[in-house]
Amino acid sequence: MTITKMYTLDTGELDVDKSIDQISSLATDSAAKRLLRIGTKIRISLLIIGNICNNAHPGEFNKLVGQATDIACIEILQKFDIEDVRPVSPLS
Repeated sequence: MTITKMYTLDTGELDVDKSIDQISSLATDSAAKRLLRIGTKIRISLLIIGNICNNAHPGEFNKLVGQATDIACIEILQKFDIEDVRPVSPLS
């Protein structure tokens, strides 16, 4: 499973394969750029929430183990250069 789209009430749909640079090139006026920055913060917050509320963990050979949705939420962090903020479990 792979996350290909994200949705927020403020910014609507985002194709995650498009880079932020491509999206920002569409924003020509300052008001649109301001909305883009706000939207980016909202999407990053959404990704971090998906990271924290997650049960996937590294298994054998550092391959992620868990529900497909949880694994996809961890894998998308790499596309946005966001670190896994969960503490390491003492059981792992």
